[in-house]
Amino acid sequence: MSTDKLRETIKKVLPDVEAVICWQEGFDKLHLTPHFLNSAEAADKAVWNALCAQNLASYLPSQKKKVAVVVKGCDSRTIVQFMQEGLIDRNNVVIIGIPCKGVVSVKKVMKAIDYQPVESVTASDGKIVVKTPKGETTLNVSDVWPDKCATCQYP
Repeated sequence: MSTDKLRETIKKVLPDVEAVICWQEGFDKLHLTPHFLNSAEAADKAVWNALCAQNLASYLPSQKKKVAVVVKGCDSRTIVQFMQEGLIDRNNVVIIGIPCKGVVSVKKVMKAIDYQPVESVTASDGKIVVKTPKGETTLNVSDVWPDKCATCQYP
C-alpha cells in the first residue's frame, strides 16, 4: 500500500471514528512518530514506508472513544491479545490493515551510517537510502530490519 492509498483510506474511515492512529514524520526523516488525527486535512501528514516500525496498537487500551488504527500484520496480534485480556472493546476499533514487507531498526540504520546526522531518507522497493554529511548510504531493508521481521519475511 502506498502512502497516498493509506491517506485515501484514512479519509474514508474518518467519518465513523473520532480519531485515526497512524504515523507521521518525526524530528528527522529517519524517525517516524505516532500521529492521532481527526480531520481529512491532517490525513495528509500520514506516512507509510519501511520506517513505520512502531506498533500503534499499543495505544488502544488508553483510548476511550471509537478509533481507527493502522497496523502491520505483526501488530495485529497485539489487538487480538488486548481483546482476549478485555483491555479493548472490538466495537470501538476500526482496523486499517497494511501489507508490510519489513520495517527498519533505527539502531541498525544508525550503526550502518556510523551515527552521522541524517539529512534525508527515502524508502522504497526494499531499500532505504540515507543521506548524511558524509554522503549517501543505500541499505537493503532486510539487512537492517528488527529480529521480529524475520518471522514474517523471507528475503
